[in-house]
Amino acid sequence: MSRWGVGRGQQQCVFAFIVVVVVVGVTQAVSSSSATEMEEERSLRDGAACSLQVEAGVLCNISATWNWLWLTAGDPCTWSAPCEGYLQGVTCFTTGDGDLEGHLMALDLSSSSLYGTFPSSLLQLCYIHTLDLSDNYLEDYLPSGISQLKTLQSLNLEHNSLDGTIPSSWSSLKLLYDLDLSNNYLHGAIPVSFGEMDALFTLDLGSNQLSGLIPDSLGKLTQLATIDLSENQLAGSIPHFSDNLESLLLQHNRFGGQIPSALGECTLLQYIDLSQNEFTGTIPSEIFEVEYLFIAVFATNSLVGTIPPSMQYLSMLTKIDFENNDLTGTIPSLLGAYSQYLYYVDLSGNSLSGSVPTPLGNATMLQFLDLSDNQLSGTLPDWSPTQLMLTGIHLGTNEITGTIPSSLGCLENLQYLCLPRNQLSGTIPTALGELQALVGLDCSSNQLTGAIPSAIGDLEALESLDFSNNLLTGGIPLQLGKLVDLQLMNLKNNELGGTLPPNFFANLSRISTL
Repeated sequence: MSRWGVGRGQQQCVFAFIVVVVVVGVTQAVSSSSATEMEEERSLRDGAACSLQVEAGVLCNISATWNWLWLTAGDPCTWSAPCEGYLQGVTCFTTGDGDLEGHLMALDLSSSSLYGTFPSSLLQLCYIHTLDLSDNYLEDYLPSGISQLKTLQSLNLEHNSLDGTIPSSWSSLKLLYDLDLSNNYLHGAIPVSFGEMDALFTLDLGSNQLSGLIPDSLGKLTQLATIDLSENQLAGSIPHFSDNLESLLLQHNRFGGQIPSALGECTLLQYIDLSQNEFTGTIPSEIFEVEYLFIAVFATNSLVGTIPPSMQYLSMLTKIDFENNDLTGTIPSLLGAYSQYLYYVDLSGNSLSGSVPTPLGNATMLQFLDLSDNQLSGTLPDWSPTQLMLTGIHLGTNEITGTIPSSLGCLENLQYLCLPRNQLSGTIPTALGELQALVGLDCSSNQLTGAIPSAIGDLEALESLDFSNNLLTGGIPLQLGKLVDLQLMNLKNNELGGTLPPNFFANLSRISTL
């Protein structure tokens, strides 16, 4: 399970949703190919000195360079055409492709333990549409000669050890719609000339060492739907992008200034992550008027102002993460009422006031809720037994009053319940003993009274228990000695009495903090 407390079932649900979105987007991109585009492809390959024998020779060269024979049925060095025999990862044009029949159309050598430099022989594949060398050990510079592959439509070199700069000459790849260079060691600036790649639909340069600004020229790419520049050293402001933008991932950079309200003009926007940057100002309400938005992550910036009320009405919203900013005001009271897919909410580390929205206690898909480190007041909402996917509730360091609801005991998959440093009163509900999946329970630094329920000893998965700094009375339940996975137990600064039998700690061999 991830640190968000996201369960496998919900991950599958959200993944399926994202796959549908991506497939629809790609289908639209493919269907938009016109007869004019096909003519352009023909003109780009006209006169190319590329024969079946040359292409077969390329495969022979790769086989010799990388000991690639284990992927083959037969030796490609004996072939006169690239598909004369069987070779995993090789796709050729078929009879329906006219004069291209038999020529190499796609080469997929992903996850093949390839090493060394980019083989120059690949630059002879002048009819190729798809080239995938991802998840290997390729190193050295990106070859500028890739610009010779005029019919290339998809290039994936992600997760290698490539370094150097991105060649500006690649802008001549007029048919390229999918470019993935993520997870390498590339540095320097994003070429301004990339604004000439009119067919570009997906641009992924994430997890490199790129610096400088995002070129304004990228805003000219009307087909560009997905931009991932995350985890680089890019700075400056966000330029204006095409209204067809669907996904914008800029997290872990040095971007600053205000988040442009013009992003609200991207009516197809679905996923935006601007976290861990230096953005200031307010969160534009226009972004939350985009109908299809389902993930919004603005965490760890210097944003101020209030949370846009329009956010609570987005029916497709699945994830909200505004943690570690300087947001004030209240949490929209209907958050969770309209978003039936909402599974992740993190608004921690702000200065939010008001109460915990009641609908969050009925959000059936909710898996993770963190509203800690704010100035929330009022009482805790009741929780619904239909919230079968909820694994984490973090409401610590607020000013919440009232009692701990017994309805929390119906959350059968809850793993973490953290309510420390509030003003909660009353007794600890016996119903908490029904939370059989509970790993961490923290109700410290409140005003809780009464005895520790013996039912807490039934929480067999419990690893951390903290009831310190309360007004608890009575003895320590002997049942706590059965918690064999317990690593931390803190009951200090209460009014507990009595003595413990000598064998109380016999089964608590893993405990390190007491």
